[in-house]
Amino acid sequence: EEIQAIQPATHLIVGRRGVGKSTLILKAKELLDRSRSVAVVLDMQPYAHRQDDAVLVDVLADLATAIAVAVRRRHGNASGATEKLDQFADDLLKGVTKPERASAALRRAASEVTTSADADLFVFLDDYHLVHPDQQPKLVEAIHGGLKGARGWLKVAGLRSLLRVYDPSTRKGLQTPGDAQVISLDLTLVDPEAAEEHLRRILLSFLVLVGVDKLNAAVADGAFHRLVWANAGVPRDFLQMFSKS
Repeated sequence: EEIQAIQPATHLIVGRRGVGKSTLILKAKELLDRSRSVAVVLDMQPYAHRQDDAVLVDVLADLATAIAVAVRRRHGNASGATEKLDQFADDLLKGVTKPERASAALRRAASEVTTSADADLFVFLDDYHLVHPDQQPKLVEAIHGGLKGARGWLKVAGLRSLLRVYDPSTRKGLQTPGDAQVISLDLTLVDPEAAEEHLRRILLSFLVLVGVDKLNAAVADGAFHRLVWANAGVPRDFLQMFSKS
């Protein structure tokens, strides 16, 4: 999944709580940081549950600022181009740029930055399901519109059951698989053998770091199977219960 997440395409990263969506984003960013690409992660928690349309202004302005900071850090020679992003954020917050024109303005600024830095831009939106359902389609469409055609790629992560990135009544947002491809991290007990093998590899990777090279040296097979089932195959819950055990 980490290799898929760094491809130049728009993705929805979906899964239940604790399956590793945020971990995948951090791993993808680590891989992208080894290349010329610029990766920006925006946590959606500060914009949670807001129903006002001004949330679009705040998110786009903060995103533009974050991109400018990341580009200056990675490609100092492109710092001049990042001033356009700073100006975009300032104009948007002051009302000089209207929300309906924000996507086009962001795309122009982003395009100048990626061209100057000769680098692709990857934007990760973590916990996107926290955005109010009515705002999700409008916001994701605005961000996608500001990146598309500017060597920018959008990755949206959230709980599958709470993501609403497309509104059929207004036709706003992202449709799958046309606009975005899905990366699913849900490995459930529908396939218990696959879930157990997945968790076995995860746990062993931790044990090896502390000098335990065999799983059964730390946990008996029967106990391991019970831990997997007790936590429905969810990695975070499994690791926490193993630690307490």
